Amino acid sequence: MSAVLVSGGAGGLGQALCRRLAEAGLTPIIGYRSDRAAAESLAEATNGLALELDLNRGESIDAAITKLKGLSTPMQGLVLCASPPPVIGPFTKISETDLSDQWRVNVAGAQHLLAGVIKGCFKPHKTGTVVAVLTSAMGGEHEPASSNMGAYVIAK
Repeated sequence: MSAVLVSGGAGGLGQALCRRLAEAGLTPIIGYRSDRAAAESLAEATNGLALELDLNRGESIDAAITKLKGLSTPMQGLVLCASPPPVIGPFTKISETDLSDQWRVNVAGAQHLLAGVIKGCFKPHKTGTVVAVLTSAMGGEHEPASSNMGAYVIAK
C-alpha cells in the first residue's frame, strides 16, 4: 500500500480528498496545523495517519519530513492543499501581514515541504507525484481572477 500526504488534510477540501484516497486503497496522511482532534478522527475513519504540519513554521515542516522518512508505508504522493483563509477585500486594503501569511504558507512553506519530501521520500523510492490544489479564484483563460482576493490569488 502507498501513502499520500495531504497538507491541509483536516480542512474541508483536504478531508474530502483524504476520504477519496482511502476509498482508492491509499493511506492518507492528514497534515494538520491546529485541529488535531479532526485530523485524528479522520485518520481513524480512513486508516490514515494524522501528522502535525504547520507550513508557517520551518521547524514543524522539518519534524514532519523526519516522520515521513521513517514511515513503513512508502510515501508516493503529496497534495499541497493547505492555505490560510483568504482575506477578502480590495487589493489596496490588504495588509502586509495578510499577504505575508499567504506567501509563507502557499509559496515558502510549500517549497520547504516539497524539497524535503522529494529528497527524503521520493528519491529513495525513485517515485512520487505532487499535486497542487488551486482555485477558480485565480481566474482562467476566459475569466478574470476573483475580485477582493488579491493576497490569496497572488500567493497561489
